[in-house]
Amino acid sequence: RLFSKGFIALPSIAALSVLLSIIVDVADVPVYSCMTNSWKAKILGSGKATKDDAVAFIKRKGWIGTHDAADACCMALYGFKKSALLKEAK
Repeated sequence: RLFSKGFIALPSIAALSVLLSIIVDVADVPVYSCMTNSWKAKILGSGKATKDDAVAFIKRKGWIGTHDAADACCMALYGFKKSALLKEAK
């Protein structure tokens, strides 16, 4: 988690920034970022949806997985929305 209950996890933000930079520099694929509340609103129906909401959503689709896997599935689906607010990382 990068931000939770008023706490900003700066070491996590730094580590993920380095990882994203490496992916962008090494992989020959476009990489995008988006606001969490944006994909949650479009996919789960509320920008304040929880990880449990994401798990319930993917179960309704016939998939199973952990909280993190459910979030990843929802984020992947968001990328296919015409109204997705995506920012390309360069």
